[in-house]
Amino acid sequence: ITTQAGGTLPSTPTPQPPAGNPPSTPFSDLLLCPQHRPVVFGLSCMLQSIVLCCPSALVWHYSLTDSRIKTGSPLDHLPVAPSSLPMPGSNSAFTQQVRAKLREIEQQIKERGQAVEVRWSFDKCQETTAGFTIGRVLHTLEVLDSHSFERSDFSNS
Repeated sequence: ITTQAGGTLPSTPTPQPPAGNPPSTPFSDLLLCPQHRPVVFGLSCMLQSIVLCCPSALVWHYSLTDSRIKTGSPLDHLPVAPSSLPMPGSNSAFTQQVRAKLREIEQQIKERGQAVEVRWSFDKCQETTAGFTIGRVLHTLEVLDSHSFERSDFSNS
């Protein structure tokens, strides 16, 4: 590249998106790449399947006992809502139905998360007999979760 008079390089114009196109999503560049496109669609499909089939896995949560568990919803880590993730195929009636169902379940997940955040109080729960029993059951479940059933030595307790 040759320099202009004065010793500066000519400026390169920055590409502008064509007018009338929708704003780009965080996945626009990846969807243009033939190698990344199937990966984006596959991961999007997996997340959307979790929303549809197991929404309780995405409800806001917190842990009083384990600092390794992050507070919040797994949905907090996505740049867009699952209903806005890319879907393969055209913008068909079926795709619109799936997106509508995803939005409905996303709203239920938000409502359930707010209920957990506002109403659940472990301290209040401990004051009642039922709360004490629930606490013991939860502790037992936590111990069972940390147990490795594959090992059969005495140090695995």
